Amino acid sequence: MPETLDPSILEDAEGSVVEATIELFSIDLTPFGGTVHLFAPEPVDGAAPAFGGQTYSVLPCQATGFEWSGTGPMPQPSLRFAISRVDGDLLSVATTLLALLEQYDDLLGATVTRVETLRKHLDDGLDPDGQKHLGIEIFTIEQKPLQNGEMVEFRLTSAVDMEDVIFPRRRALNRCPFIYRIPAQGGGFDYARATCPYTDSARFDYEGNAVATDAEDKCGKDLIGCKARFGDYGTLPFGGFPAIGKIRLT
Repeated sequence: MPETLDPSILEDAEGSVVEATIELFSIDLTPFGGTVHLFAPEPVDGAAPAFGGQTYSVLPCQATGFEWSGTGPMPQPSLRFAISRVDGDLLSVATTLLALLEQYDDLLGATVTRVETLRKHLDDGLDPDGQKHLGIEIFTIEQKPLQNGEMVEFRLTSAVDMEDVIFPRRRALNRCPFIYRIPAQGGGFDYARATCPYTDSARFDYEGNAVATDAEDKCGKDLIGCKARFGDYGTLPFGGFPAIGKIRLT
């Protein structure tokens, strides 16, 4: 949900002169031992935008589904990142993204913050002011439904949705928070950071389908993936709350 807005920026946004709206994002990996990564979907006047003294790297992406009317279910937006150019070369910023996916379990559970401001309030604008914005929204990366040679897509859930209500000592999510094993160089798997107890040789993809290679072995962090690995009637070490996504506060 957006924070309380400065009346002056509302006047600017609603005034007769249409100001360009700039969209800025951050992904917070500090709970997992990483850092905060700042990015913008596109350059501003040919350069990486800076806002409030911080520069946002340009990471080509398509951000959709953020609109919310104030009634009905909370938005579940998605971020789709381009990995390669038309000529097939890997983008340098995408190389960094792919490395983060490997190191931080597909970024599942990471906090994504979206900020909208006006062009003139960027650091090189006519009225630079890092405190003026049109809204700040906070989301959690819930799923990575797509990854191929051209793009990576993340599905987000709102931080004010019921799934993210904080119960004593832990956050309630319908996905499993355990860190799944990652393929090791030379074959096999690296369990150094893994908290999921699965160590069997059988491999499955995000949808719970059997796959042949270690590189394809990825868990979707849902009950489908857990049952594929431990059996429909086995003891499931699922760390989430499967039904909580169906609950809404009234």
